[in-house]
Amino acid sequence: MQAAISRALSALAERVGNIDRYVADKLGYTLEELLGSEERSGYFSAEQVDALALAIANVEDDRGFIIGDQTGVGKGRFVAAMLRYGVKQGLVPVFVTKQPGLYADMIRDLRDIGMDDAAAKVLVTNTLRGADSIPLSEAPGDVIESFAAPKQKAIMQRIAATGEMPAGLDMVFTTYSQMQYKAGSSGVETERQEAMRALASRAMLVLDESHEAGGSESKRIDADG
Repeated sequence: MQAAISRALSALAERVGNIDRYVADKLGYTLEELLGSEERSGYFSAEQVDALALAIANVEDDRGFIIGDQTGVGKGRFVAAMLRYGVKQGLVPVFVTKQPGLYADMIRDLRDIGMDDAAAKVLVTNTLRGADSIPLSEAPGDVIESFAAPKQKAIMQRIAATGEMPAGLDMVFTTYSQMQYKAGSSGVETERQEAMRALASRAMLVLDESHEAGGSESKRIDADG
């Protein structure tokens, strides 16, 4: 794996020049912000920067990228950087994960890379109001909420009609279950599905816990019931 990664990075450097500068430019950072200096810590480790370089290059070549590091290596911050990249490139990052509680982890990672207003920039497709709001810290009112159901439905219908995000919102947070058809719908798309389809041409999908994308294991029903 080390040899393959080294070859890939060398080939990329021949195309784009200095890898650190390439990533810093794509994410809108200075080199000091990216990697740090003697006076301050950077947002990313050298390994994360290498992974980001390869991922960004793949996206710009209309290809996907899979990162499979173990827990604690820093996948969350890598994913946050790719969401930032999408916004910087005029795309609509769509972050899809297993359950709404994981939104808070991603907002914290976005804040950790300098996007302090991230929570206010996200369109959440789930209904998260009041007691269902997700706390981001111990500070009062520091939570993730969604719009009230009638307004959220209207927003989804507007996106479906125009293919445009509401003013001030840069990215979408949703779950795999939110992308499914309603039980008994006979394949009729929900407002959320129609909105995501309308955004698809300028969206960048970021699939967290991607092994969940296929849904849960189907249950076998024997002939005798």
